Amino acid sequence: MQVALLLAIAMPSARAAGTYSSEPQHVVLSDEANVFEEAEIDSGWLPTDSPLQARFQIAGLGATGVLMEGDAELTWPENLNLHFQPEPGSGEMVVDASLAAITSVRFDIFGYSWESEIDRRSIDIAGETIFNPFVLVDQAPSRVEVIDDGDAIELITYSLEVFAGVGLTFDATLNTRMEAGFEGLGWVVDEVEYPYSTDVVNFPAEGQSSQDVVAHFLGGWDGSFSLVIEPSLSVDAGILGSYEVLRFEIPIPLATSSFEQLFPQTDLSFPLPVLRTDIDSYDFGELEVGQLANLELAIHNDGLLDLEGVPALTGSPYFSMYPEYFQAGPGREDGIVVSFAPEAAGEFDATLLLASNDPARPAMEIALHGVAVEPDVEVDTGTSSDTGTGDGAGGAVIQSEVQGCGCASSGGSSRTFLGVLLGVVLVAAGRRRRAQ
Repeated sequence: MQVALLLAIAMPSARAAGTYSSEPQHVVLSDEANVFEEAEIDSGWLPTDSPLQARFQIAGLGATGVLMEGDAELTWPENLNLHFQPEPGSGEMVVDASLAAITSVRFDIFGYSWESEIDRRSIDIAGETIFNPFVLVDQAPSRVEVIDDGDAIELITYSLEVFAGVGLTFDATLNTRMEAGFEGLGWVVDEVEYPYSTDVVNFPAEGQSSQDVVAHFLGGWDGSFSLVIEPSLSVDAGILGSYEVLRFEIPIPLATSSFEQLFPQTDLSFPLPVLRTDIDSYDFGELEVGQLANLELAIHNDGLLDLEGVPALTGSPYFSMYPEYFQAGPGREDGIVVSFAPEAAGEFDATLLLASNDPARPAMEIALHGVAVEPDVEVDTGTSSDTGTGDGAGGAVIQSEVQGCGCASSGGSSRTFLGVLLGVVLVAAGRRRRAQ
């Protein structure tokens, strides 16, 4: 609660709710499925026991392709939460199929028999549709289809003169129906399937500079390919006229398939901030009441995303800090100055809290300790003319070890204290500008 309150006060509104995010990763999913692979049929000679028979050998092949786009987003705190956000209108389904057809005819009419392959051709069938990804079970649509009821195709027209004055005309038309479907079955991460658009994949925050994810999208594919071939035979008997001898339909269920298939893997890498300090506690040592000691605390970012946060102090009021916000780019550092200026004798403790967007350490605590003693009181014998009086009396200079910086502070009047504090503020501000 304390961390969230600090963030709400000091950080921009997007972060005030305590939610952070890494850089979104654009996702492009593309895959093909051979829903009509190896679809073959041989009708045999039809109709049986007819003077005219036709044979159709048909092979269908083709692929269904699906393309979808969106963004993968990683947010925190409370673990690292991965969510996939679709890009509306970016889904595309394309079907590209073809038929290879061989037509043969044989007949036995008026004592005349004949058999031959009369046609060989390829027929292209295609279709496409646009949709909103990722067609999961709780989305609209949850399934997309491409359906093609093709117009009748004149498969063959063949004329043959049987004998003088008598001829036969054979023709056949082909009607096709192609249907291909696709539905999203979910994301698969670490062998776990997430079938809903609202699913969130959770990862522990372990102090890493990036969260690497390998994800697959699982799709459901299906297709059906059916044909109706309608052959007919007409006789041209010269002066006797022409008339249709035979017409019939041959329904052919060419192919039906349904299967699941993983899309090629999607590799994601989300940069993260990593906060580091060189200490987890600090002892200011012993000071006289009215003196000042400073700690210049460096805050490092060992991650690959900007680090930002706010410091806060709890405990003794004799501890203070500046500034009230820190920020460091990847591989950079920022810092704050913590001061101990006791106004009474005794032992004093405080806790410096660093609340940041580091998902592994959203709140880091540094224990602070200091001791204050009463200053030595010298007896005035009246023989010295240089004994200070007023605000400048008793100003001793002490050396404080502040992470090796060799900073010094002096005890004395409140004006001296304010002057030193102002100097600390200016030094800290200069350090901050250099760190940026």
